[in-house]
Amino acid sequence: MIALVLWLGLQAAPEDLTQARLSPARVEAQLGEPVEWLLQVEHAASARVKLPAPLPVDRAWVWTAEPAITRGPHAHDAARAHTIVRLEAMALEPGDLAPPLEEIELVAAHETARLRVEARTLHVVGLLAPEEDAARPLLGFRELPEGLEGGQGARVLLGVAALAALLAVGGFVTWRVLRRRARAPARRPATPLERLAALGGRAGSDPAAARDLWFELTCAVRDGVDAALGVERSGLTDEAWSAAVAADERLPAGVRASLPRLLAEAERVKYAQEVPTRFAVEEALARGRDALEALAATPPQLAAQPAQERAA
Repeated sequence: MIALVLWLGLQAAPEDLTQARLSPARVEAQLGEPVEWLLQVEHAASARVKLPAPLPVDRAWVWTAEPAITRGPHAHDAARAHTIVRLEAMALEPGDLAPPLEEIELVAAHETARLRVEARTLHVVGLLAPEEDAARPLLGFRELPEGLEGGQGARVLLGVAALAALLAVGGFVTWRVLRRRARAPARRPATPLERLAALGGRAGSDPAAARDLWFELTCAVRDGVDAALGVERSGLTDEAWSAAVAADERLPAGVRASLPRLLAEAERVKYAQEVPTRFAVEEALARGRDALEALAATPPQLAAQPAQERAA
């Protein structure tokens, strides 16, 4: 098992890249508000990421959507790959919390290695009335009114009332979760353009999150181009993929020129630990969005036709 762990994670990457990282899409959310989480894992190309089935649960969190998994190659090392898992969960308690996903598995051939998940916490704000400035305490047993200390019947009634209140709160939360699931039983996967739009809302000043965002950006762009061409190039490195795109005459000239440059710039962030500015992140997202929009406006089969045929 020790040899397997070394083979899967340590032979060509720094120690910190062998750890799975779970990050929220925002730094703060309201109680009961669904939040997207990003699980990023770098691993050997011969291995695949396996999530617990079913996902673990606890009293503080509820999973609200099925995981969406995207796998991409390493830019410089064909023996390695990275996997990004998009999850969605909502908190049922206030505080600084993270969903109960503590470890995953890397599976290669008939061997399995466990990998610890490093999770960032999300600040969950309780629901407050306009005149309140702090979260309400949980309902529980109250002190008996003066003069009723000796009344056993009053104690029983108060206990039953408190229990009924707790059951009502739990029932309301359960009803809300079930109602949400019934409303959207099959969630449509986000398109590459929708994924880029979601990334734009996360383009903040947190340097630690910038690297995750660039991984998602390049995955979304590559997925969009490959889907438009009807090809499967997920096993190629960024460099090999860029060379294939630059030579593919079915694509608009602007797309063939801009995307290889974008992926080349992304390598410094993804693999050389360069920390981009917020302006650089927003500019890269805009360039990726422009390329995918141009591709949508000029389908590959139309782009491959001579100009005189398109004019006709």
